[in-house]
Amino acid sequence: MKLYHDPNSRSVRPLVVLEEAGASYDLIPTLLSQGDHLTTAYRALHPLAQLPVLVDGSLTVFESTAICMYLAERFPDRRLAPPTDSPQRGPYYQWCTFVPGSLEPAFGREFQERNGGSVVPGTPALGAVLSVLSEALAERTYLLDSGYSVADAITGTTIALLPKYGVTLSASLRAYVERLRERPATNKAWSLSGL
Repeated sequence: MKLYHDPNSRSVRPLVVLEEAGASYDLIPTLLSQGDHLTTAYRALHPLAQLPVLVDGSLTVFESTAICMYLAERFPDRRLAPPTDSPQRGPYYQWCTFVPGSLEPAFGREFQERNGGSVVPGTPALGAVLSVLSEALAERTYLLDSGYSVADAITGTTIALLPKYGVTLSASLRAYVERLRERPATNKAWSLSGL
């Protein structure tokens, strides 16, 4: 298994999942700043020349959330996703897609507003999105009542990055990031990525 990785990209999310799964993998440095993603060979893996890409035998998967969800299914014994018949499966899908569907667009809006750009109508404010997460985590250790899941790898990694961009986290979000950092596998992946 190979993960094409730049520590300043969304590839940190599947790196966390690979570590949490105890998977054997090769980390392929693909530095955006060096243009490694613009080669013909890399474009054959990802037609938009974005990161990350996971190659598992003859299978190639791109999009960080898809890779993370794939890995949860690939390593079912690690219980990184609730069983398909669990009532937690719906909330699992909700939180797995919350970052690309709500948090990232809200952060984009914040960035545009800070820099005088136009905002896409209907995009929620970053503060509102972070409040939803803060409330969800105020009374629980992880996003799901059933415990740690890929949703935490996706969401926690993204939240851990926000202070690098001047975003202040609430007490419950800071505590959540610290709980995740206490997990040896997550801490290893974050350390490899400079978090």
